[in-house]
Amino acid sequence: MSSESCDLGYSLSRAINSNHLFFGLIFAKVFTEFSFGENIMNVRERSFDFALHIINYCNNLHHKNGFYRPIMNQLLRSGTSIGANIEEAEAAYTKKDFLSKMYIAFKEARETNYWIRLLLAQKLGHTKELQLLLSESITIIKLLTSITKNTKRNLGI
Repeated sequence: MSSESCDLGYSLSRAINSNHLFFGLIFAKVFTEFSFGENIMNVRERSFDFALHIINYCNNLHHKNGFYRPIMNQLLRSGTSIGANIEEAEAAYTKKDFLSKMYIAFKEARETNYWIRLLLAQKLGHTKELQLLLSESITIIKLLTSITKNTKRNLGI
């Protein structure tokens, strides 16, 4: 947790303990929005870096046996689509549109995770690189899960 989060949490606690409920509610709203916004920026940057790693991984295996190609194409498509959908979500007209785009990014992250697990299970490719990609895909899935759940809650869905 960042120092800003700790400071806001402490301020919220202090405001509630000193019977300043109104200000405590304002701090709670700011604290929630800060954490939520932090997740969005984090997943945006992570998904971009993840897409770069996916591109490099697929490019390195491009010269291998043709057997890899269909799987690599699927991995490349879904792995780069995550960030593209997050970018679209940030330009959404409504909160529901934002949720829809983030949910698509979530589904693409799950699909990417599937292709990576398939490659690992069949020992198709570099195991160490795939394990790193798998770990990052899980982190991105967790961030997107958090964002979509918070958005649903905020929309009352």
